[in-house]
Amino acid sequence: MLFPPKVLARAVAPWIAMLLAATGTGSIAFERFVARPEALRFAADGRLVAATVVVAAPFNVSGARDGGPRNRSLVAVNDEALGPQVISIYGALPTGTTVPLLCLTPVRRCMSATDIRERLELWPLTPLNLAGAAELGLAILVGVAGRRFRRARAAMPAPPVPLP
Repeated sequence: MLFPPKVLARAVAPWIAMLLAATGTGSIAFERFVARPEALRFAADGRLVAATVVVAAPFNVSGARDGGPRNRSLVAVNDEALGPQVISIYGALPTGTTVPLLCLTPVRRCMSATDIRERLELWPLTPLNLAGAAELGLAILVGVAGRRFRRARAAMPAPPVPLP
């Protein structure tokens, strides 16, 4: 055995804590400064357009272990300002179902009106914010546990030195 597990854990714990803290901070920052303003902009300035589901989700995800059904549908719309758009939305909807989209000409794309509404209703408890908070909490736990172990080890008396 190259390194005992305790030695390896002591060496890696501070780096894991920093990585978790950076990832959690990045998740929360992305949600706060990118995703939320985008949702607000689409909600305020987006045009409501009716789209049609063109591909339902009966086929399997290529990477799924259990071969379960795909949980996304493709929606097509021919917007007068943007032209044809194909959007992947959450949910396995039957082909031909009408879905509301919000199209925003300055950003040249459309998003599901349901997704926008859910993002705004869930704020601040969005999945990305919750994941970021969990990562920060884990970083604190790993950091405190590592520090506590280092303090306990420093408080132990030194082993006796054999005399020649």
